[in-house]
Amino acid sequence: MRLPQPTTPRDAKSSASTSDENLIPLINIVFLILIFFLVAATLRPFTAREISPASSTSAEKAGPLTYTLMIEKSGKLLYANQPTTISELRERATREPQKPTLTIVADKDLTSEILLQHISSLNSGPFSAIHLITAESRP
Repeated sequence: MRLPQPTTPRDAKSSASTSDENLIPLINIVFLILIFFLVAATLRPFTAREISPASSTSAEKAGPLTYTLMIEKSGKLLYANQPTTISELRERATREPQKPTLTIVADKDLTSEILLQHISSLNSGPFSAIHLITAESRP
């Protein structure tokens, strides 16, 4: 019967360096995945600089945006940063094969009367749902 040999400090160093060398491919893969997600992700900046959304305490997050309508504090409607009307937006949505979702980004200084007027005229339209985007308020 053979007894195990005691390890020397030299053997301990070689096993530690071997375990460190085994981590290098794992680190490389993690960085490659990180780079892939950075390149593959599509980030859309908020483009309407003169619109600041109202704040909300709701924790619900918005889903994928299909149609985004921006309403300035004057009541002017913007779709894809171009002035539009409700009838143009409805016409564009009726051409879609499925009912799209409408997301509204309204300026916080917009009166509730104008906002409700726009929402009620869009509610009976070709949209499956209407979402109102707000900025999360921080206490």
